[in-house]
Order: sequence, then structure tokens, then C-alpha cells
Amino acid sequence: MQILDIYHNPIPPGNQFLGIDASHLKAVVESFICEQPNPSYVAPVAERINSRDYPSAFLTHKRGDDSEQYPDTFDQFIRYDFSFMFDPFHPLTRSRTFNSPFGGTVRTWSQHFSQIHRDAIHENPNMIFIVEIAYFDGRFLNLPDDSPYWFRNDDGSIAIREWSVDAFGNEQVERLVNFTHPDVIEMIIQQTVAIAKCGLYDGIWLDRWHPDFRGELSHLVSPEDERNARLQILQGIRANVREDFLIMVNSRQEFPHFAPYINGVFIEAHEPNPNYTHKDLHHFENIIKWYESNLRKPSFTLLWGQVNHKPPRSPRVMRLFTMLSLTHSDGYVSVSSLPHPVRTYYYDFWDADLGRPVGKKAQLYEGREGLFIREFTNGWAVYNRSGAAQQITLPAFAKGWHSKVEDGTYGPRSRW
Repeated sequence: MQILDIYHNPIPPGNQFLGIDASHLKAVVESFICEQPNPSYVAPVAERINSRDYPSAFLTHKRGDDSEQYPDTFDQFIRYDFSFMFDPFHPLTRSRTFNSPFGGTVRTWSQHFSQIHRDAIHENPNMIFIVEIAYFDGRFLNLPDDSPYWFRNDDGSIAIREWSVDAFGNEQVERLVNFTHPDVIEMIIQQTVAIAKCGLYDGIWLDRWHPDFRGELSHLVSPEDERNARLQILQGIRANVREDFLIMVNSRQEFPHFAPYINGVFIEAHEPNPNYTHKDLHHFENIIKWYESNLRKPSFTLLWGQVNHKPPRSPRVMRLFTMLSLTHSDGYVSVSSLPHPVRTYYYDFWDADLGRPVGKKAQLYEGREGLFIREFTNGWAVYNRSGAAQQITLPAFAKGWHSKVEDGTYGPRSRW
């Protein structure tokens, strides 16, 4: 879908958002974001999450260059079960935008937009659509420099975060919005409430919900004030949206204070040099197990790995993360590919018809350390991070999806 941001604010500079009436703000933002009620052709969120087959892939950011495999964008799009932050799917993003009195550039409704949504659900009834609330990123705001809604350094300058350096050495930075300010908290809540009333969206995504971001805020706000603000945002949203409205965050750590309000976690398993160690994989296994046990229902994880070779010649890491996800969660999986780390490529491996999981999660095969197996209605998923070649015997005749080997025994030469 698309980021919804708070920028090009029509309120005169120097008085932006000050003294805004919350009830009026709520009414105007609803009318500008969407006028579509929940469509009758969409199954309940929990049913779509719980009834899908596996493997189950998600789509984020930009689509990879696989035009020979799927020449039509829509054909690829519907192969995924979960979508957010997907810019090239133009029919869902090229709708008219206006500056709302709320301060946000938001989309107006169109019948074409409705039809695209209907077509996607018709082809894949289990698709989930969420949208990001950019609550901290000043790149998407048109606040004046003297606005009270910026985080500021000790010298009064607007605090910034460097988030990347391009190939020419240019820093990509974002000015940081003070999301602990009561007015900003109210903006976030009301924007989310409006999204929840739109029949196109199943939930929202809140980025930067991990301890790494805490380090960048350490000189700007105390841990207690930051945690309290995040709790107020989550509690305010939950008090005003439907029961099955999804909230997803970006993290790789446990967060006991927030877990009762959050359904899903986007796990960016990206490293500066994507050569994953056993320690890395063990961490991902443990954090997935914690999320599966502690998040609000319906719960889910999105595991996003990274490959260091151009697709489609990068199947090894893709299979690794797919098997990790299949054996340890009921979640979704995807991988990005260098040299474009936010591009997503669809792999035929995900067309395997495993069906639904029937075995328990994170079960060791015959007690062997680092070797996991899980049964599905149509087969088994096996994940090996033991550091050694392993041989397994399945309880029934089976065919390896990748190797095409037809046997009940699989060893070092049998690659699924």
C-alpha cells in the first residue's frame, strides 16, 4: 500500500497543530483518508491469517526485477499473502491526494481503487494489507523550523538521524519528530482511527520499535518518557479501533510492556555483511518463539532475510530463512537482494504446496541439536543450522521440492 504522512500542512507556520480540537481533527481526517466501509467480499482478518497455506510470503518495499517470470505486476502481487510498503503496485498508490486540515497528504476514494482491491482479494482471499504511520520521520513533514514538535539537541537545533549513505557518499538523514509530545500522540491516534474505518486496510505498521532506535534518542528523551509515549500511542489506538485491527512494529527484541497491544513484528534480519552465523540464527529462532507466545492474537511474524547475490541465483539463504520460519512460526517470510537491499524477489520455492501446519513449532529431529522438523498436511519442513550435514528419515514416502528426489530418506546430497 502506501505511507500516510503528515506534511504540507496548511495551518500557518508558527502555529501548526497548536490548539487543534481533537473531535474536529478526527472528523476531517476520516473524510480525507477513505470513505469505503469494510467490504463484504473480505473474510475476517483472523480467518485470512489462520487459513492460508504454506510457505507464505510477504511483500514489502520494491519488487525485484523478475519481469520474465511474472511480466504483469498484478500476477506477482497476488502470490504474496501480506503486503505493505509496496510502491511499484501503482494501481494501489496512484490515487489523488490532497492536503487535509489534519496536515496530512492523504488519498481520496475512487472506484478504480476499490476494484483493484476487490480483484486482489478475489485472486488471493487470504491477502492482508497494512499501511505505515510515519510517526517519527521528519522527512515527510512540512513543519517549520520553529515548530514545537521536533526533537531538539541541547543547542536548540533539530535532532537528525543518519540512516544511510549513498554510493556518492551523501548522507541520507531524517529530522526527528517528537512523538512524545501530547499533540503528536493525538495526531498518530486519530490518523490510525481513520485508517481503521477504511475498508482497504487491515492494520498499521509502526517502524523503529527496536532498541537500536533507543540509542539515537538517548540524549533527547528519557527511556521512561519514551516508553510511556509509546504505550499511550498503543493504548489510544486500541481504545478506538475494532478488535481485530492489526498493529505491527519493527523489532528484533522482546518488549513485554507493548506485547498485549501488538499483533505482529517485522523482523529485519539484515546484517552489514549478510553472512549469517549460528549465533545470528539462534537469536532469530528465540525471538520468533517469544513473539509467537506473547503477541496479541491474531499474531504473526514477518521474517525478512537478505541475500548477497543477485536473484534468482541466491536460493540458499532464501531456503534457510524459509525453513527457519516454517519450523519456528506460523509467520510470513521474504528476502531482499543486494545491491538493492529493499527489493523483494518472488522465488518458485514458495510455490511448494505444504498445506497447513500440524506439527509443533521448534521441534528437534530425534533430539539433534540445531536440526528441526515440522509436519504439514502435505509434507514436512526441515531446518538445519547444526553446522554439519544431517540425514533424516521421514515416516512416509516424500519428494523433495527443490531436489525432486523421491524417497523417504534425505541426507547431505538431498537438497530440498
